[in-house]
Amino acid sequence: MNCPGCSAQVAKDAAICPHCDFIIDGSFISGAAAAPEPLPAAGPRASATAAAALPGAPTITDPAELFAQARAFVLERTRSDRLALGGLGLLLFSCFMPWRETAEDGDILGLMSLGALAFAGALLALGALYARVRAAHPRLGAHGAWLLQLGTSAFCVFWCVVCLRLASDSTSLPSASGSYAIVRSTPSFGLFLALLGALGALGGALLALRDPAP
Repeated sequence: MNCPGCSAQVAKDAAICPHCDFIIDGSFISGAAAAPEPLPAAGPRASATAAAALPGAPTITDPAELFAQARAFVLERTRSDRLALGGLGLLLFSCFMPWRETAEDGDILGLMSLGALAFAGALLALGALYARVRAAHPRLGAHGAWLLQLGTSAFCVFWCVVCLRLASDSTSLPSASGSYAIVRSTPSFGLFLALLGALGALGGALLALRDPAP
């Protein structure tokens, strides 16, 4: 077989002439498959999506489910614990209301004043109640948790009485117009609500003595 380019003798199955590099058979070029392009690397968004699809990945709890669990927890409790929970909830809620009205500053929220101590005491009593009924703190024990609940509830009552006394100041001051006199400080509705809640929490803690051990 002769090469069409240089007329030299080449093998019959030769695709390229070894003498002049003439392409005798171009089928090997047109039939060659192109190399596949590499896939783009998965970005952080794709990785996060894949991780979220895994069975063991954490999921966001539905607020409705959290509310249902809290409602079931309250309904499972005894009357004394419900009374304590209601009182503590009322005390916590009242801290976001005015506790004191002064001539200089107007309404003062409980959480922004001395009521913050009652708020902290209510949270501690709530944690002690949960630890008692669910045995969440074995080292503390049910008796120790009850004592902590009783002590913090009694402190909340005492502190609300102290705040009530401090908020009552009948000193007369002239008004802005000067036409009448006003008192320096008076307790607001939120403080009385807090005292009522603290008394309920203390009563619930005392009545818990009659409940069977969890």
